[in-house]
Amino acid sequence: MNKELETTFNSRQFMVARDFELYYYNDSQYLKIPPHTHPYYEFYFFLAGNANYEIDNQITPLRYGDFAVVPPGIVHRAKINDDTKPYRRFIFWVKEEYLQRWITDCPSIEFLIKFFKGSSRKFIFHQDSVSFNSILRDIVRLLEEMHNQKYGREDMISLRSLDLLLHLNRLIHDAIYPPTAKEDTALYVKVCEYIENYLENDLSLERLADEFYVSKYHLAHNFKDNLGVSVHQYILKKRLLACQNAIMMNDPISKVYTLYGFHDYPGFYRAFKKEFGLGPKEFRKQSLTLTRAATPPSSKANLL
Repeated sequence: MNKELETTFNSRQFMVARDFELYYYNDSQYLKIPPHTHPYYEFYFFLAGNANYEIDNQITPLRYGDFAVVPPGIVHRAKINDDTKPYRRFIFWVKEEYLQRWITDCPSIEFLIKFFKGSSRKFIFHQDSVSFNSILRDIVRLLEEMHNQKYGREDMISLRSLDLLLHLNRLIHDAIYPPTAKEDTALYVKVCEYIENYLENDLSLERLADEFYVSKYHLAHNFKDNLGVSVHQYILKKRLLACQNAIMMNDPISKVYTLYGFHDYPGFYRAFKKEFGLGPKEFRKQSLTLTRAATPPSSKANLL
């Protein structure tokens, strides 16, 4: 985690911002906070440490993947069991008025409000590492926007906060009404979708592991076990297919191979010929010949 996104913890338990506040804390010294309530929602995401979360007379030992939702007026606190271990977490405070303002355009937001105003006393939710890491990715993106001064900052903050709130609504909904196995998306499927959408980007194993907040070892084995090919082999085939399609559309070969992540032409040439049996230029000639042969006589004048 970027140290610039970190906030020094203090005992303030009230909001100063109009809509929401978001903090990343990484403490080695602790200020003890007694049980308390807020007039707004608190979302608490546990990352590391040895702590229990006490809420509404329920005590839960925390582990990575846990997040708590504390509605307005509910007594709660985090209690540290071992102050020799660093204690890391995200805290997201959100006023109900801010949630209400989104409901007209995004009705899904209302699920969270209705659920916690009902009779349920479920406040702690646990996610597997992949799902939890996807939440953390949304949190970090919002936090990064809040800490920069780039053009469109306020609009991006608004969009990132909505994205995070919708994500949390979905996770809470799915925890209450579990999706079927068919709807549950596995890690390797998510990685495939990401590769498909970002073929032009850095797709190293390290980059993918960072994107999905998993170890390189876990990602590589999960992918190979489910698809039978390595991540590298899959990316190579996808990039070569993208290059083949672009060459068929008459895009310049010199631009095609660099666009899709090949660093030099000789390496691209060898990979292309091994995959398709022809070099890129030979493939283009064959493709144009087949196109002309398949064009009706009345249309051939248009190719000249």
